[in-house]
Amino acid sequence: MQSKKDYEKNLIVGLRDGSKDAFMALYDMYGNRLSGYCLRHVGCSEDAEDIVQDVFLNLWKTRAELMDVETIKPFLFASARNRIINHWKERTNSALYADYVGIMSDKSTAPGIESMEYREFERKVLSEIDKLSPTQKKVVMLSRFENLDVREISEKLGLSVQTVKNALSQGLKALRKVLLMICFLLYS
Repeated sequence: MQSKKDYEKNLIVGLRDGSKDAFMALYDMYGNRLSGYCLRHVGCSEDAEDIVQDVFLNLWKTRAELMDVETIKPFLFASARNRIINHWKERTNSALYADYVGIMSDKSTAPGIESMEYREFERKVLSEIDKLSPTQKKVVMLSRFENLDVREISEKLGLSVQTVKNALSQGLKALRKVLLMICFLLYS
């Protein structure tokens, strides 16, 4: 009788050789655990499944590089961890915040914008903006809600361009941290 460790080694050899059966057996072995891990960190089953799918797709693409690997578990979980980090970076740094700003500017034309989820998100974001320093708050509001550039904000507030850049950078950095938690709470 073959041990689990030897069975997995044989599956890895099969995977490296292009065996779809070996790939599916590894998926069956780790797919659910990886899904649970991702779900705990992203809070959304669809996003978790997307991450798991990406991890296994990457495993298939890089299968030829699996030399002297006895277990695939560390590779899978490290890959998932990196994708979870990227998932949150994308949500907090660009997509979610950009969507929010876009919705704010197109509020009158966006259908169904009065959803409870959006209003809750908007309330939390505005509450966090209120917690910024007065300068950061003014700069962020002018930049993100009135679409003014750094030079225009500098002139409007009577601040140096560098002060505006610093305030915008610090304000957005603080908001990104908070948006991460807001996203986690809203989408879990």
